[in-house]
Amino acid sequence: MVSSVSTAQILKSDMTIVSKGTICNLLKKMPVSMDKNGTIRVCIDDFAFKKRYSYGTIMVDLDSHRIIDILDSRDKEPVIEWLRNYPSIEIVSRDGSQVYSSAITEAHPGAVQISDRFYLLKNLSEAVGKYMFRLFPARVEVPATATTRTPTIPIRIIPSNQLKLERTG
Repeated sequence: MVSSVSTAQILKSDMTIVSKGTICNLLKKMPVSMDKNGTIRVCIDDFAFKKRYSYGTIMVDLDSHRIIDILDSRDKEPVIEWLRNYPSIEIVSRDGSQVYSSAITEAHPGAVQISDRFYLLKNLSEAVGKYMFRLFPARVEVPATATTRTPTIPIRIIPSNQLKLERTG
């Protein structure tokens, strides 16, 4: 496969001036032919067409890292319909959305569902927080001794259900 920069240079030598951006835009508009029976591992995630207003669902082939499809909504029914068009799916990486979870379960009950990296780390952090909260008391007091005259220092451990993790990218 030739890069867009190399393609632009080759075309320039043939006296055709085309920018690498134009080449990328043309490639994006080309239809992608996917083998519906050969696609086994996919990633389903949501994204914003316009933040806080319009969201969609993106489907990515985990083997080739290529976008398979983009749906105009995050609703369950279009996702189920899309998944049923790919009968050989065995593994689905997804975010924590219950919509995607139930859509995958309905369309492919035997498919393995895997949390994406963000939710894997979020769930791990919550589990470690719960474990630490059980292991240590919620308030630890350091007693003042007659020689130090330091006041009691409360240490606050925040329960994991009060912690907020936010996705930044």
